[in-house]
Amino acid sequence: MKLNTLLNNKHVKNILLMVFFGLSSAILGFIKFNMPGVEGGASDFRELSLLIGVFYISNPLYLIGVSFITALSAIPQGGSFVSTFVMHAVALVFIWFVYNKIKKIKLENHVIGVIWFIATFFYYFVLIVIMILTNNMEGLNTEKAFFDFFVDIANNISFEAITSALVSSLFLVQLKIRAKLIQHQENLEILVKNRTKDLQDTIEELKTTQKQLVESEKMASLGVLSAGIAHEINNPLNFIQGGVYSLEQFVEENNLKDNSTIAFILKSIDTGINRATSIITSLGHYSRQSESVNEAIDINDIINNCLVILHNQLKKNIEVKLSFSDEPYILYGNEGRLHQAILNILSNAVQSINDKGVINIETKINKEKLEITISDTGSGIDEKILSKITEPFFTTKSPGDGTGLGLSITYSIIQEHEGVLEFNSVLGEGTKVVVSLPLKSS
Repeated sequence: MKLNTLLNNKHVKNILLMVFFGLSSAILGFIKFNMPGVEGGASDFRELSLLIGVFYISNPLYLIGVSFITALSAIPQGGSFVSTFVMHAVALVFIWFVYNKIKKIKLENHVIGVIWFIATFFYYFVLIVIMILTNNMEGLNTEKAFFDFFVDIANNISFEAITSALVSSLFLVQLKIRAKLIQHQENLEILVKNRTKDLQDTIEELKTTQKQLVESEKMASLGVLSAGIAHEINNPLNFIQGGVYSLEQFVEENNLKDNSTIAFILKSIDTGINRATSIITSLGHYSRQSESVNEAIDINDIINNCLVILHNQLKKNIEVKLSFSDEPYILYGNEGRLHQAILNILSNAVQSINDKGVINIETKINKEKLEITISDTGSGIDEKILSKITEPFFTTKSPGDGTGLGLSITYSIIQEHEGVLEFNSVLGEGTKVVVSLPLKSS
């Protein structure tokens, strides 16, 4: 057993304290003052060590051991071992119970010191009474009357009693002050530890917020860039559109309408122009910069625009099924932000499908809410991590493939619109996402 573990054992600790205070009391017993007229009696300072020992020993039985050790010193000095042992054992056990009652009282330290000072005199009262009784039992000092014997001993040890009471009281006061200082130190350490943890948590939150801000800035920059690109592409498209119109006029003027080759080429060019125009329109919706949350929203248009943007990612083996509600509704919000939220959900659905799969998109009115349900037949999400997917920077993708902010931002956007975002998923079967947004009465 290690030394520290041994010393922390309360019984070992009490035994060591018993030996220490017993020996120190025995040593102080040699610094004595003879009591005139008392056979074998003497005044000394052994009680001081015994009284202080009461503050440290946690079990009164060990005080009997202390009494035994200190009583051994009475033998070489010609005193009575039995009388010394019994009177100290009884008096120490008595004062130990008194002390344990005092320390439970919530009083100022100096008040406790005064109470202990008074209690010490009761200790000496018990000590003297037991001393007289044991002396009589041993046939010592039998010629003295009890009261006279008591007064005689009390007079002779008055200096010892006052000194021991005063010193032990001061010791108790400093002991209480030291204990309170230790408690304050421990409380301060706990407080510092808690404040440090709070500070660390705050720093982590700031780091998270900083990363979110950086990502938001990137998204905003991407929006501005998309808007710029859309504008720049729109100009040459207008030229192409104008060229196609001129060609159509030329064909018509020269009676070339029946030429299948020319008709096919013109139709192909027109299809490409319409496709590019729809992409630019979708990018314009996505990159729309507005802080307003009171824009009239057509959620069907937003979904269609998102599908246009994702057209290149929609593999040939992914089928998209649409089921839009015909029921009229009035939805207000921020078109650009909702566009970003829906695009994030659809993008995750596309990425979850490795082989052949289906994405179902449904809108319906449920009481005073518009519900958008997007379900896929992809890889699904493990139930263990389903509750974490909206946490910032949580991602199951490989490093460099994702930031872990997509669904976190989506969750924030839906909350901004006072909506609800729900996820249901079965690993290996697919995921269903339900977005509920509050409606104005139609």
